[in-house]
Amino acid sequence: MIGVPAAARRIAALVLEGLLPADCLLCAGWLPWRQEGGLCPGCWARLDWAPGWRRPRRGPLYAVAWAADYGGDIRRLVHLLKFERFDPVGIPLGRAAARAAVTRGTARAALVPPPVVVPVPLHWTRRWRRGYNPAALLAGGVARELALPILPGALVRRRRGRHQVGLGRRDRLAALAGVFVPRPSAARHLRGRSILLVDDVVTTGATLEACAAALRAAGASRVVGLGIARTPRRR
Repeated sequence: MIGVPAAARRIAALVLEGLLPADCLLCAGWLPWRQEGGLCPGCWARLDWAPGWRRPRRGPLYAVAWAADYGGDIRRLVHLLKFERFDPVGIPLGRAAARAAVTRGTARAALVPPPVVVPVPLHWTRRWRRGYNPAALLAGGVARELALPILPGALVRRRRGRHQVGLGRRDRLAALAGVFVPRPSAARHLRGRSILLVDDVVTTGATLEACAAALRAAGASRVVGLGIARTPRRR
C-alpha cells in the first residue's frame, strides 16, 4: 500500500485477521495476516535444519546437498506440499531450504560458477492430477532466494514409471533408465552451464542421478543436486 501510513496498514491487517482468522499449520496458533506458506514466523524460525553435502565417487552428479533430515516438521511440510495439495508452502519452503543448505550450509560451492536452477520434472499426468509440480515450486523458491535463473521446463519425464517407495538404489536406477530427457527448446540454455537440480526428498539419489545424466547429455558442464530433505541412510 504505497502512500498509506504504517498505522493505517497495521489497522487494516488487524481487521483482516479478525475477519479471516487462520491457524498455523504446525503449532495451530494464531496466524498473522502477513505470513508465508501458512506458518507463523515462530515456526519458520524453529524448523530443524541440518544441511549436508557429499561428493559421489562416480556418476553424472558433481555433488548432492540437502537442507534437513526428513523428519519432524520438515517431513510434515513436504507431505503437505506433495500429498495434501497445499501449494502455498512450496516457494517459502524452497527459500528457507536454500538459506539453510547454501547460504549457511556447506553447499556454497554449488554457486561457483552461478548455476541455472532446474526442478526434477513430474510426468504430465501426475502434474495434471495434482495441479502443480512440487519440485518446481521448491526450485522457484531456491532461485528467488539465491537470485539465480531458473528453467522450469528444462527436463521432461517421458513415462510415469512405478512408485519407488521401498526400492533400493539399483532397482530405482533400473526403473528410471531413459525416463528423463532434455526438452529440445532448452538445450541451448543448458549447454556449457552449471546446473542446480532441485527435488523435494533425496533417498538413494537415483532420481537426481537419472536427471543429471540427461542434463549432462544435453551439454551441461556440471550438475549439483539439492534436496529439501534427506531420508536416513540404511545401515
